[in-house]
Amino acid sequence: MTAALIFTWGCGSSDDDDNNEPTPTPNPDFNQETTWTKEDKTFPLKVDWSGNEPLPEWADMANTPDPFGYESWMILMVTLQDELATYASDDDFMGVFINNSLRALAKPAIFSGGDTNEVAFILKILGNENSEEDINFKLVYYCGKLKQTFTLNGYEKFMHERVYGVEETFIIPLLEGCKKYPVCTRVTMNFSTKLNDAIRPALGDMMLVMVDGECRGTWVIDEHLFHVPALFNVYGRQEGEKGTVYYYNARENTFWNTGTTITLKPGVQTIGLN
Repeated sequence: MTAALIFTWGCGSSDDDDNNEPTPTPNPDFNQETTWTKEDKTFPLKVDWSGNEPLPEWADMANTPDPFGYESWMILMVTLQDELATYASDDDFMGVFINNSLRALAKPAIFSGGDTNEVAFILKILGNENSEEDINFKLVYYCGKLKQTFTLNGYEKFMHERVYGVEETFIIPLLEGCKKYPVCTRVTMNFSTKLNDAIRPALGDMMLVMVDGECRGTWVIDEHLFHVPALFNVYGRQEGEKGTVYYYNARENTFWNTGTTITLKPGVQTIGLN
C-alpha cells in the first residue's frame, strides 16, 4: 500500500496495523504489587458507543456530488472495525469531505463470510486538486443504530485515479473519532510469570478497564493466554480520567479488581500485572 491517506486517517491493511506505533511509556500509576480482589458485583463487558445525534444534513443520497463538476477521482473501500460492524444497518452513511466540500457519499455494502459480517463502504472521491498539494480530508461515518457520528481529519495529497482497500482489507480506526470518547489511550499490558493462584486464564476470559462503572476498553484472552502482552485501546471522555483494570472469569461469571489504574490520555502506555 502506498503512503497516501495512511497519515490522514491512521489507516492501513490488516497486515500492518502496528506499523509506526510510538514507543510505549511506563504508566506512572502502575502498582507493582497487583492486588487481586474478587468483586461481588458485575460490570458491562463492552464499551457503550451509543449517542443521541439525529441524522446529519449531509447524510442524504440526494447530496451525492455531481461527477461532471470534477476532473479526477479516487476509490476508497473502507471496512468497518468489528466493534462498529456489529451495529451496521442500511441507515448508515459514510462521506468524505475535502476542504469542507462533500466529495463522496455511500451507504454500506454488507458481505457475510462464515460467522462474521464484513461491512464495507465504497467511496468514489471526486476532486480537481493538484496531486502535489496537501489538502484537508475529513472522513465521516454516521451509524443509524448508535445515533453516533465518527469523524477523522487529516491532511494529504489527492492521488488521481488511485484505488485503496479493494485488494486488501482497509480498516480505518473510526472509534478514535467518536465525540463521546475523544481520548484514546493505546495500552500494552504485560503479565508476570507468577500470577495470583486464583487467576487461571482461559479462552474467552477478558481484561476490562472501567471508569465509574462504565466500560472503556476490553481485551478478550486468546490462545496465547497471558504468555504475550495484551494490546488494546482504552477510551476516555476527557484527558486525565482514571481507569481501573479488571479481570473477568467467563466460566464463573466473576470479576477481579487488580488494583491497577490507568490515567487516560492520548498516546501509548505500558502496564504490568503480577
